[in-house]
Amino acid sequence: MPHVGEEIHFYLAVPYTALEYVSRQIQGFWPDASVEQKEEYTIFSPQSVVRAAAIVQRQNPALPFRTYAEVNLDTFLPILSNFSKLQAVGEGLALQIVGRAIKKRERRKMFKYLNELKKGKVVKRKGSEKVKEEEVTIQDEEKQKLIQQKLSKPMFDVNVRIVASGPSQLRAEELLEGVIQTFSQFDSP
Repeated sequence: MPHVGEEIHFYLAVPYTALEYVSRQIQGFWPDASVEQKEEYTIFSPQSVVRAAAIVQRQNPALPFRTYAEVNLDTFLPILSNFSKLQAVGEGLALQIVGRAIKKRERRKMFKYLNELKKGKVVKRKGSEKVKEEEVTIQDEEKQKLIQQKLSKPMFDVNVRIVASGPSQLRAEELLEGVIQTFSQFDSP
């Protein structure tokens, strides 16, 4: 039962045909890992209060964010440390990361965005509430280089979802906020 105990469990959903390959990859990185096929799981205890959130990139997807190499630290450790703060019984956290290669159409939009920035044209930028037009003149070649670097690598659409379960609304929100805050390390100026 994932909502009881002090162990941290990692769950992967992979096609059955890739099960053996993925298992070998995990054990290659972490030789002491125990890889088992399991049934569906839940982090919730019967009396828990649940809160959930999704991490969303607010700005144009062409704009870069900091990677683990730029942060120059283990970026997973601060996220993982939130899981160590859980009580052994009645609390749970789940972090779900789902990714897929971006569509060619989206990649073309990002190159178009870069070209507009180079020309100093008006571009659309997502705000926190709605899309609004605002004049952006980026003459800074460094920012353009960072965008070009991002576009030169394989890119993925990624959904990050967080679910927290606790004995009260306050505790569930506290657990959720702790994980959310750790993603600020990826903010890029």
